[in-house]
Amino acid sequence: MIIKTKILCISIDEATDKKTSWWDDFEFNLDHYVCHSFDDDGSCLHLSGLNYPMVIKLTFDELSELLKKRYSFETIALN
Repeated sequence: MIIKTKILCISIDEATDKKTSWWDDFEFNLDHYVCHSFDDDGSCLHLSGLNYPMVIKLTFDELSELLKKRYSFETIALN
């Protein structure tokens, strides 16, 4: 299952130490999901194969609902 959302991107200008942030399109396969936690800007998402978490625009509750649908008894029975 592919999830489409936005990812928080942050760039820091080394010369001026000015921080710029923006939301960019992002999608990930739910098969790579490890865990997620609360973040002020959205959800902090951990995916297998990545050494660091990322902030996505889906809220904690929205992501939790997607996981419930993905791992429901009906969905598991279909696989």
